[in-house]
Amino acid sequence: IESFLSDNTMNVTIVGGGIIGLCAAYYLQQKGFQVTVIDKGNISNGTSFGNAGYVAPSHFIPLASPGIISQGLRWMLSSSSPFYIKPRLDIGLMKWGYHFWKSATAEHVRQSGPVLNEINRLSRELTIQMKHHLGNSFQMQEIGCLMLYESEKTEKHEIELAEAAKKFQLETKMKYSIGLLILAALTSWVLTGCESPYVPPSDNTVEYVVEGFVEAGEGSMPTYVILTKSIPFLSEISADTYSELFVRNALVRVSDGQQTVVLTEICLQDLPQEVRETVVRQLGLELDSVSFDYCVYYDVLDQLTREQGRTYELNVLVDDHVITATTTIPGFVPIHSFRYTELPGEPVDTMARLWVRLDDPPGDLNFYRYFTGQKGGQLLAPLGSVVDDSFFDGQSFEFPLTKAESRNTDFNLDTYGFYFVGDTMQIKWATIDKPHYDFWLTYEFAIFSQGPFSSYTRTKSNVEGALGIWGGYAVGLYETVVDK
Repeated sequence: IESFLSDNTMNVTIVGGGIIGLCAAYYLQQKGFQVTVIDKGNISNGTSFGNAGYVAPSHFIPLASPGIISQGLRWMLSSSSPFYIKPRLDIGLMKWGYHFWKSATAEHVRQSGPVLNEINRLSRELTIQMKHHLGNSFQMQEIGCLMLYESEKTEKHEIELAEAAKKFQLETKMKYSIGLLILAALTSWVLTGCESPYVPPSDNTVEYVVEGFVEAGEGSMPTYVILTKSIPFLSEISADTYSELFVRNALVRVSDGQQTVVLTEICLQDLPQEVRETVVRQLGLELDSVSFDYCVYYDVLDQLTREQGRTYELNVLVDDHVITATTTIPGFVPIHSFRYTELPGEPVDTMARLWVRLDDPPGDLNFYRYFTGQKGGQLLAPLGSVVDDSFFDGQSFEFPLTKAESRNTDFNLDTYGFYFVGDTMQIKWATIDKPHYDFWLTYEFAIFSQGPFSSYTRTKSNVEGALGIWGGYAVGLYETVVDK
């Protein structure tokens, strides 16, 4: 670089304000260059947003490793995943894919581990130096890395990773039977060190969790709010514990701009069997899967005016604690048409792929979410259930609609996302506002970001005084028979 510095007035323009572009700008400035960084949007977005600023010495496993091919195919189904590659006919991409596949071996992992560990160690040292130079504005924290898993297979992998980390003098700790309720999801956790061990706070602070929705349109449900509370991080949890997490006797009010309605508290165990089945079905649950006393605050008489263009205020009073949130039901954008095609690759007589066409209105950014399910069954949202129209604004756009799968069933790569010929399917299509979209985008990204290449993502919330979401849906319910 010094050979180019005949004087200190040389200008450099860097296109791209991600971590690579900004680091290049930083070190060029240290050498005396005048640097300008150009980016198409907010520099906090894009790839560097997805990677969340990780400097993780424990990530010494190369991306090309055994098992990554099947995982990568799953990731490629979602543009928000950490390994999304836009499908296209490209010889260069095909060659890259072939060499990537050839490199996904145990021997490659063995040879690459020490090299990647050294690169990570150097990156950490340089980052710490940068922090000392830039001061408090740098906002670097050395708090370790928390790894999430949901299956015995992943648990085994994380234990093996932790053992391998010890060979590089990385401190790791394992914690079992850790329970956490996040939007009624039971998960398990394993703790491994990335920069330094993370010790969860022990102040036992309780936070409230809100999951509430107001819908308008065909197939909409009455307004409801589920209110739960958090538990200490290092806690045992069981089916009995779930019932205790629901917050009882709260005052839950919703205003539609003309009237304020107090929602009625309903707990399933207090209802007659036939009424219980109706409520469970309206909430999109399966009666057999609800093994604890599930409580919800419900607009039983459907008093609220639920329509597009309205704003809805949520106000919850729990003892002396106040929770507030605001959402809107935007204008509905319907699906134009459906069609089924053969699966990509080898055709399968019993299965089909669903394509939908959307006539997206031009102008303002629109946000969408969808659910799928067999007629008479539970409607589920897939992982990767939200999309915005930033890439097809104002266009008639066709795209594949992935079938949602229950997370309680085994994953089958051959059938995932596809539909069985002869089934009658229901598609619940919804338009949502941006805060609602941001919640699901970050929540689902956090679920995708698991394993050795995970990225920390803070789930965005539009609720004040609690965690969670208060969201509006403009919905349409479609019924289609799978046929090719």
